[in-house]
Amino acid sequence: MTKPVTPAAPDLLQDPERLGELRATGLLDSPAEESFDRLSRLASRILGVPVALVSLVDDHRQFFKSAVGLPEPWCTARETPLSHSFCQHVVRTEKPLVVSNAPENPLVKDNLAIPDLGVLAYLGMPIRLKSGAVIGSFCAIDGKVREWSPADMAALEDLAASVVSEIELRSALRAQDEVMAIVSHDLKNPIGAVMLAAELLMRKVEAGKFATPAEMMPSLKRIRGLGTRMEALVHEVLDQARLNSGPITLTKAPENARALIEAASESIAGQAAQKGVQLQLAADLGSYVVTCDRARLLQVLGNVIGNAVEYTPAGKTVSVKAEASGNSLVISICDEGPGIAHELREQIFEKFWRAPGSKGRGHG
Repeated sequence: MTKPVTPAAPDLLQDPERLGELRATGLLDSPAEESFDRLSRLASRILGVPVALVSLVDDHRQFFKSAVGLPEPWCTARETPLSHSFCQHVVRTEKPLVVSNAPENPLVKDNLAIPDLGVLAYLGMPIRLKSGAVIGSFCAIDGKVREWSPADMAALEDLAASVVSEIELRSALRAQDEVMAIVSHDLKNPIGAVMLAAELLMRKVEAGKFATPAEMMPSLKRIRGLGTRMEALVHEVLDQARLNSGPITLTKAPENARALIEAASESIAGQAAQKGVQLQLAADLGSYVVTCDRARLLQVLGNVIGNAVEYTPAGKTVSVKAEASGNSLVISICDEGPGIAHELREQIFEKFWRAPGSKGRGHG
């Protein structure tokens, strides 16, 4: 009877989510920084070792964000292939690695770091983000055989936690920048539309052009609708501030498709009128319903339509079209602006990216 084959455990070095979180830190291939070097020097002094490293491990190499005591040429290169990496095993197991005599340790005895870097003793602690992803190892290395004490392990574990705190602080600061980007960009269009609608309403009232209060209702409804959208955006900003760089939660509900597209177009109508751009809507959808997060879909549509208006010359047209295709809704925004060069199109969804020559700060 053939025994069932147990599938091999997935290699965490290749895990896309882990690699994505590692790249998101922005630390790979970045310059050396005192905030990390200080911790490496402290590890070297406390543990009495010549080498201490903050090592970030991707799918084919280890990159040293900080390196104290590393010999040349590795100190200048600040990376090695995995053939010279003990730290890869910390990532693979998500546990500390304790090696007292490397040539006699079956896990690392053939590792090229032994002859090339003189590694005989190694102690590595996981650099574990708050998400649980292990992106590398904070390690201490000795060129002689040694037994690592519980005090050594506790000290290095505390220092690894300090590395994580530094990384998470940077993540929080980036999230704060993104919150400010939302405030300055996503609220800009509806605020402009509210101000324009209020200004036009005031002028008509002053000129005595409203015979009855009912004639004021379209303008008032528009202002109220834009206010509702701004309120939703403010709530989203507060959510992002609380979550920092955590995952986005979608609140989905059935929505009338045409009403959504009309609301998004209406929020940009003031901007289009001020610039002299004609905004056309073609959405013969009847009662077609989509399941979506209303606030976030309005945010996306408002951004795309607003950008189209911004880069369309006066006297030209921006058209918003929507049609049902099976179980999907296809929305197209077409403008008569200069367009985006083909070689730049892969970048358009990057945060804060703008095409060369454009003004202001981009918001992908």
